[in-house]
Amino acid sequence: MGVEESIAAMIADLESAASRRTYQADWARYSDWLRSESIAVLEAKAQDVKRYVKHLLDSGKKKSTRAHALSVVREVYRALVSDGLLAANPAREVKNAKLDNEKRVPWLMEEKLNVLFSLPPADGDEWYAQRNRLCVLLLIGIGWRRSEIACMTVESFSGGTVSGIVKGGKWGRALVPTWLQDEIAAWCRFAGLTNGPLFPRSPENREAISGSIVYHIVKEAGARAGFAPGEVTPHALRRTMLTLAKLKGVPIEDLQQSVCHSSQSTTEGYLKASRLPTVAPSEWMSEMVKK
Repeated sequence: MGVEESIAAMIADLESAASRRTYQADWARYSDWLRSESIAVLEAKAQDVKRYVKHLLDSGKKKSTRAHALSVVREVYRALVSDGLLAANPAREVKNAKLDNEKRVPWLMEEKLNVLFSLPPADGDEWYAQRNRLCVLLLIGIGWRRSEIACMTVESFSGGTVSGIVKGGKWGRALVPTWLQDEIAAWCRFAGLTNGPLFPRSPENREAISGSIVYHIVKEAGARAGFAPGEVTPHALRRTMLTLAKLKGVPIEDLQQSVCHSSQSTTEGYLKASRLPTVAPSEWMSEMVKK
């Protein structure tokens, strides 16, 4: 298999048409830059990838745009390594540079969160629409990391709680609000799920989705709701859940346990980055912290 065939196969294997289009566009932009620098795809080094990211930064691209572009480059090179066309991934250790004046959006204010929370299912295939909607709701209602959401199983939920392996190989456990339990039950009935991954890749492929797919699900939901690029991310929803729960009076110790932080100082850091709203948190959050 040649380079072009390997890249085409990797992109064709992506789940959605939207993802395939964005991967093709980002890879084409990177390829054009390589040609302008007289660098062959297989000859690029880590410093070349770093210069490309710096080129995007100097061109005024937002952090989220640069992050996705770098992710595409990293994933394509990973496929080339896997296919034996490259010995090492030159983008593996490259980080996304940050502008000093780049505004960080740590969490969503109530009125913005309500827009996302009440978002109706997307048009198109009902199965994917329902799956993706529940994925966003879990990020909002539980606040776990995208990789932890991706690998949840039907068996992860029992007695109003969710449990599973989290970052660092630890065992995490959190309360699941009643409204979210109902949403999970409805999805399982619709998709015919009785065990295994809660979020399969397709009706035919019951393998669990990846954290990268969760990211793109959230990105597409944010775009559909009219948010600016990069404004809605899985991590922003994690911060949102923590902030609103804290405003409802949940003790810091409980928040730390719920989102599986190793130390209380980490949880406190999330809350320090948050700006208190001028209105009360949404009613659905009140129900979430009753227990």
